[in-house]
Amino acid sequence: MITKEQLVGAGIIGYFAMPSRAVAEANPEAYNNALRGLPAGAGACQHCGTGIHHHIVIRLADRSIAFVGTDCAEKIGFDS
Repeated sequence: MITKEQLVGAGIIGYFAMPSRAVAEANPEAYNNALRGLPAGAGACQHCGTGIHHHIVIRLADRSIAFVGTDCAEKIGFDS
């Protein structure tokens, strides 16, 4: 889990969303290809652990990359 201390100096560098379940029903191969293209750990907020669909990608002060949900992004100080 990402702590508030790790977030000092962090900045938003991107955004992505999980592929829609409708894609899975219409084209399972495309859905599976989209899932393979996601970064490791996608699907859960790295701050609170809750399952998420929309991911805010952040670069931490130590230059590592993490992602959080939109609700946690606001709770930890990023503008909506």
